[in-house]
Amino acid sequence: MHILIAEDNQDHLELIVDMLRSSFGRLCKIRHHTNLGDAIHYLERKRVDIFLCDLKLPDSSILQTVERIKILEDAPPIIVLTSLHDHELAQHLVKEGIQDFLPKDELTPSQLVRACHYAIERKKLTRSLLEKNEDYKAFCYSLTHDFKSSLWQISRFAQIFKLETQKRYPDDTDLPYQYLDKISSKIEGIQKLIEDLQDFLSIDSLMENYQPISLTLAARNAADMLGETVAKRNGSVEVEQLPEVNGNISQIQLLFSNLISNAIKYNDSKRPLVRIYTGDQSDDGVSIVVEDNGIGIPQDKVATIFTPFERLHRQDQYSGSGLGLSIAKRIMQSHGGKVQVDSTPGEGTRFILLFPRVQER
Repeated sequence: MHILIAEDNQDHLELIVDMLRSSFGRLCKIRHHTNLGDAIHYLERKRVDIFLCDLKLPDSSILQTVERIKILEDAPPIIVLTSLHDHELAQHLVKEGIQDFLPKDELTPSQLVRACHYAIERKKLTRSLLEKNEDYKAFCYSLTHDFKSSLWQISRFAQIFKLETQKRYPDDTDLPYQYLDKISSKIEGIQKLIEDLQDFLSIDSLMENYQPISLTLAARNAADMLGETVAKRNGSVEVEQLPEVNGNISQIQLLFSNLISNAIKYNDSKRPLVRIYTGDQSDDGVSIVVEDNGIGIPQDKVATIFTPFERLHRQDQYSGSGLGLSIAKRIMQSHGGKVQVDSTPGEGTRFILLFPRVQER
């Protein structure tokens, strides 16, 4: 067992080393540093089985320590040892990838050994799941790419066949060209499904690119991209001034695009209207409301609308892949937020987007 310890308190260090020696024996190799920088430098050069790290070190505050250890590449299992009793901090650390959080004054040899073994096993399982997930993503991306290429060829051949037939038989008005048009229409629908699947798969991979972004800009960009669709329905999209959040602007634009598109599509009004404005605010976060005057959602169906491929209407009534709202939900989850729905059939729907507030550094 090769263990790295970052601890600046000599008394605490001796206690921890004694616990480890008594449990793992003299064959246990222990490396110690009093500051985080040296410990991280050692990790970059050597492989260790587990990293025991104090939160507050001479060269690193608590927040700095959390930020520095969570971005370690190919990091070993990490257990934080601290004098603090802070359950919120402990939960935050676990979410950031730390394997465990142990208060020093409650530490026992059996507890420390058990935590080390569990941390190592959890890390192995996490790595295995991540590798499988990457394999699944690569497979799906390859599959969707091949599908799009083949579908484009089929669509092109159908178009060529129609043009060549019209050239050879210009006076024959009985030829069933409508079936070729149906082929093209069906292919467009499948291509849209593939694009939505690619969006669905790419959400998590962009999480490292999060930074403060303007929701106003993202919403207005989405509205502009859908300008032709909105104009065909004689509709309008009103975007008020919105706050900033931490996120990926491409994902947020996709989020607004899906919500606006649905609001226009599922709308029987002569003049579809979508309003995007800031809702209730709190110390923890901000809410953004996307409101429409569409057909609404039955109350007993609200719980199912975010399920992938779940459709409330037949394809011939309202076209689509059935992935739009599930994409919206995943984007909100990847941004640490959530989405709520308030809808009245025949009157409209309000999607409430709850974002965490931008943390000031």
